Amino acid sequence: MTIRYTSVANVLPESKMRLYPTKVINILGEQGEKKYVHTGRFQDEEQARAIDHGLRATLVREGQRFTSLAPNVDAINAFAATLLE
Repeated sequence: MTIRYTSVANVLPESKMRLYPTKVINILGEQGEKKYVHTGRFQDEEQARAIDHGLRATLVREGQRFTSLAPNVDAINAFAATLLE
């Protein structure tokens, strides 16, 4: 799973933001019970959990809604289906 965090305010001028309103959907994946695999990652497990905690805290502090999803295909598919309703 890839997480990409951008701030639209840093990408588009305010005038374009008003012309092209968007709906932001923040989705955070839960850790689950699987062992942490360090291969291909920049952080160890402790650092990754700190980043996760910081991201969640930022969303809460800024009043941004987010959805936490269990780390399984059924949960992800069920959430995706709600977006199409």
